[in-house]
Amino acid sequence: MSFQVSARAELESWMTWLDDLGIEHTPIRDEKEPFVDSTVVFGDPDNIQLELVAVG
Repeated sequence: MSFQVSARAELESWMTWLDDLGIEHTPIRDEKEPFVDSTVVFGDPDNIQLELVAVG
């Protein structure tokens, strides 16, 4: 499941919040192809993959 955030800077805020809660996550991954986006991936308590995405 993926949730869109408004900007890459918001991903940094989410990473801080996840760190404060002790939730493991990936670093921010910046992609240029096939379109510009940035993502952070983490798992919920049932280990279902969740993703935060900033487009553009």
